[in-house]
Amino acid sequence: MPRGYGAKLRGRVIEAVRDGSSARQAGERFNIGVATAIRWVAHWRETGEIESPPRKAPTSRLEAHADWLVSMRIGDPEMTLNVLAEHLRADRGVSVHPATLSKFFKKRSITFKKNAVRQRAG
Repeated sequence: MPRGYGAKLRGRVIEAVRDGSSARQAGERFNIGVATAIRWVAHWRETGEIESPPRKAPTSRLEAHADWLVSMRIGDPEMTLNVLAEHLRADRGVSVHPATLSKFFKKRSITFKKNAVRQRAG
């Protein structure tokens, strides 16, 4: 994720607008995107705050199905993520890539390694 602009630059853009420039002119003057300058000024006018609002953590659309996914995965550890993705689409109407499921389970420390030793032992 790209880094945001610093608070000093945001303050200079707002100060330029206070001194009579438009948000568009201030954006061009400080070599930032015009849309960014317009958003900063709109936020300042609405809230009176120069600081940026805190970023929200992205929420996964799988969170609503977390209990179901975990129970499916633990109930049948031999089920591949491809098959689980198919079940999710068929049963719940949610289409995701198996890699997304891998990240979902890794975040929860739920992993099942498939290797030759385990297959020979079974």
